[in-house]
Amino acid sequence: MKDGYYFQHDYNARFDKKLVKLSMKYPEGKGIGIFWCIVESLYEEKGYLLKTEYERIAFELRTSYEIVKDVIENSDLFKYDDEKFWSESVIERLKIILHI
Repeated sequence: MKDGYYFQHDYNARFDKKLVKLSMKYPEGKGIGIFWCIVESLYEEKGYLLKTEYERIAFELRTSYEIVKDVIENSDLFKYDDEKFWSESVIERLKIILHI
C-alpha cells in the first residue's frame, strides 16, 4: 500500500473486552501497542502475515517471540491456520479500501 494511507477502527476499540483482557495481561500499554502494531502490519501486507514472521515482529516491537505468539494465538483478536494469521476486521476493511 502507498504511504499516507490510514486505517479505520472503532473509536471505542479500547473498551473491547478482548483488548481489555490483553491490557490486563500485558499492562502499561504493551499489549495494546503490540496489537495495533500487528494490525498496522496486516494492512501493509494486504491482510495476511506468515506465522514464520513472529520472530521479526518481536524484534521490530522490542518484545519476545512468546508474547507476539500469545497475542496472536491466544487473545481471540486474530485468526490463524498452520501458515498464516489475519484479522477478520482488517480483511473486511481492506475489501472496501482496495475495492475487492
